[in-house]
Amino acid sequence: MLNFPILRTRNIFSLTSFKKVNLFKILFIIFTFGFIFGAILIAFNKQEALNQLGFVMQNYITTRVKQSFFAVFFSSIFKFFPLVLLILLAGFIPVGQPISFFVPIFHGLGLGICTSFLYYSRGFNGFLFCILLIAPCEIIFSFIIILASKCSIQLSNKMFKNIFYRRFRQKNNLCLKEYFSLFLVLLILLIVAALVDTLTTLIFARFFV
Repeated sequence: MLNFPILRTRNIFSLTSFKKVNLFKILFIIFTFGFIFGAILIAFNKQEALNQLGFVMQNYITTRVKQSFFAVFFSSIFKFFPLVLLILLAGFIPVGQPISFFVPIFHGLGLGICTSFLYYSRGFNGFLFCILLIAPCEIIFSFIIILASKCSIQLSNKMFKNIFYRRFRQKNNLCLKEYFSLFLVLLILLIVAALVDTLTTLIFARFFV
């Protein structure tokens, strides 16, 4: 007669607690995979699609060069903020973990396509563009995305536990306070990233028009 192991609620939730998993490293790997895949994807695009992408990017650069400091600054904030807001809201959904896993790979994919296309179309000038205009801001913003996703996944997991596991309900207020405190810090970092993006744009963008 076969003896099956007894599955208890406590054991099931311990498997989904992520306590023994370094989520930051996993999300960083996911982001890196998205970046590499996006970079490779350029090689399989048709010339017509590449021409359209080049036109959009050139128009974007030209427009930003003509903008004032505050116009570039606020456009940078509004460019970054929706992803962070999406991650924050996903944390309140008991099954919102897939969203928080998807955002880093989505951002990495876009970044990989952008940088790979610049190098493909402009050569060394494209490399300089990435180093001077993209990298300073994206290092900060990618860190924000990965850290925010980590915290969102952890809160989602706790929300899921709250539905079935009564013991976790007493910790809700503390978890939410820590969650909002962290996202407040990330919001400050987001402003810093937008400021860096603005300064690098105003200083270097005119050399690539």
